[in-house]
Amino acid sequence: MANYTPELWEMGATDAVEFKQVIAKRVNREFEGAIQDMGDTVNIPSMSNFTAVDKTTNVDLDAEAFTHPVQQLLINKHKAVAVKIERFGERQAMPGYREKVTRRLGYPIARVMETDLSALFDGFSTNTAVGVAGQEIGIANYRTAWTNLVVAGAIEEAMTDEDTSIFLSAGEYAAALGQDVLISKDYGDNGDAISKAALGAIFGSRVFLSNLLESDAAGQHDNAWIHKNVLTLAVQQKVRVETDYRPLAIATEIVADAIYGVKELTRPGESNANVTLTDNFGQFMPGT
Repeated sequence: MANYTPELWEMGATDAVEFKQVIAKRVNREFEGAIQDMGDTVNIPSMSNFTAVDKTTNVDLDAEAFTHPVQQLLINKHKAVAVKIERFGERQAMPGYREKVTRRLGYPIARVMETDLSALFDGFSTNTAVGVAGQEIGIANYRTAWTNLVVAGAIEEAMTDEDTSIFLSAGEYAAALGQDVLISKDYGDNGDAISKAALGAIFGSRVFLSNLLESDAAGQHDNAWIHKNVLTLAVQQKVRVETDYRPLAIATEIVADAIYGVKELTRPGESNANVTLTDNFGQFMPGT
């Protein structure tokens, strides 16, 4: 019966894994409107605080003069994916093959947007890295990062702040699930973290698991605690899929592309007439 027993193929049972975007949804996106129609650069001015001085009777004030700093967001990333399906092969392939290929073209672009953002974490330079590379992040490290964000003005109230986020790799998320102070009902609302494998918040900031954090050659991941305004993503063109048939190739070409820019945003400190831009709204937390 061997020659009369058919072999069956199924599409979709073991497709490549696709990870979710989490960072792109939690950063500044307000500059996208400025570049939707044209342009390759967004100039972003930062207004510094002025100085209050004593006023002497019958003596004119000296006008304060300094130059407000400006930084540029470059729309310089054009990512694309292309495939070609020859009619000969498509004619013999299973029904729905081309449609399935087309649906998957957008994911590589969404993925690289996410990794481009996470690659900016280790560029936070105003504060030294919180924690030790290759070692799990401990509760003392979280406390240090929280203090730095409070001093910077990124967190001002002792309550959950929807503008701040903690991004952890799988290894660091698992490490957090092993710390009693973060999962015990005695300390907060994360008491069901083990049963749900979910951390609600640490010191008032929501925690997000990301499998797309940048990692170095040693395998350590770039974790971070950020205010959304320390990073910006501006998408000039969302993922667009185009299909064209080429008669001489007897094939259909399918291309997906997107145009965008990412940038670490800095800001002047709170002190009077301070025009020095700092990035202390972001805390880089190297770990595992």
